[in-house]
Amino acid sequence: MTFTSWRGTVGVVKPTMRPGSLEEMIRLLPEGIGVIPIFLNIHEGTESEFRSVLDTIAGKVAELAALKVDLIHPEGAPPFMVHGFD
Repeated sequence: MTFTSWRGTVGVVKPTMRPGSLEEMIRLLPEGIGVIPIFLNIHEGTESEFRSVLDTIAGKVAELAALKVDLIHPEGAPPFMVHGFD
């Protein structure tokens, strides 16, 4: 299945289910850009939780890729930062 908007579609992997940042991002986008958000539901904010979600992020990115969105943006620094440069 493919979802399109006349200017393109952004798939977003959000780390938490908190309101605010998704709305802010949508306001910054030009008119005509569609947004498909997917959520990880990180709720503890612990290092072990951040370390455990990389495979989940990869799965969510694959879901968005299967939808053929134009851009995929996995958000949230901590899940990536806890793994270091390598």
